[in-house]
Parts: sequence; C-alpha cells; structure tokens
Amino acid sequence: MGCDIHLYSEIYSETTKKWETFDLWERNEYYREPSPDATDEEIEDISWEGPWVVSEIDDHRWYQKFGILSPGVRYEPEGPTAKKRGWPDDACSKNDTLYKRWGADAHSANHITITEFRLLVAQYRVLRGADSPLGPMHERVEAHIKRKLKWPHVIEKQNMDHIRLVYWFDN
Repeated sequence: MGCDIHLYSEIYSETTKKWETFDLWERNEYYREPSPDATDEEIEDISWEGPWVVSEIDDHRWYQKFGILSPGVRYEPEGPTAKKRGWPDDACSKNDTLYKRWGADAHSANHITITEFRLLVAQYRVLRGADSPLGPMHERVEAHIKRKLKWPHVIEKQNMDHIRLVYWFDN
C-alpha cells in the first residue's frame, strides 16, 4: 500500500473575495446514474465522484516530493519544505467537500501559493540541480496554469499569490 496525493488548484476571486476552483474538469467515464431501485449504499458508492472529475495536475508518487510539500509525509527532506498550514479554512466549496469526504483517511493536508511553490522549486534546483524532486511536478503545474489562463498577457498580470495548490494524502 502506498501514499497518494490529492492535489487541487484554487484561484482567489477579487470579485467574490473567495477562493474558487481553478481545476480542469472532465467527464467521468466510469460514472453512471443510479437505477431507480438502487440501494442507499449503491447510490453513495456512485455519487462518490459524480459525473465530472478533476483532470489531475500531479498524481505521481514520489515520497521525497510529498515530504517537501507536507513535512513528515513518508520522507524527511534535506532542504527546505513548505510551511505546515493544514487544510485552509477558506478552501473553495468543491475542494472542501472532496477533502471532507475522505474523513479520517485524509492526512497531512496543506496548501501553498504558486509564488511559494516556485520558490521551493528554485531552492531545490540550487541544492540538487536537475535532480529536484519538485521538477516534474513544477512542469505540470506551470502547464496547468498556462491551460487555465490561456493568454501570455493574462499570465504576466496574474498575481501568483492568488493561485494556490491545496492537497492532502491518503494511505
């Protein structure tokens, strides 16, 4: 059994003054509507994810990376780590619902802004060069931001403290 990461992105809306989902959603190919005679258990099982699921930003198991993102998860890194903050009280409702569904199985929740994440990536590049545990994840996060914001002039103007990654782990 391994440790898995559940990683989502959020953006702060200046209009609503709230964090909103910043993820890409796609149809859940495994979802099916419950039959009219489905039991409560069957309905609960089907409704766990629903007809739409988040397109994963990063789901790779690399325990060094996990220890950097949430100190104490499977690995104690020799170098900087993200601040240990726990699950954000102001998480967007979609992500908060997903997190709470995991109940006691969710552990080591944390969040980090893109600015902070980029700083961690830079620190590890200095320490370890191309062999950074955050390198592949950084590439996927940057590609995600580009897909969501679409235009270079929008990306340049975006405050990266207003985009964050929220995550937890399960075993």
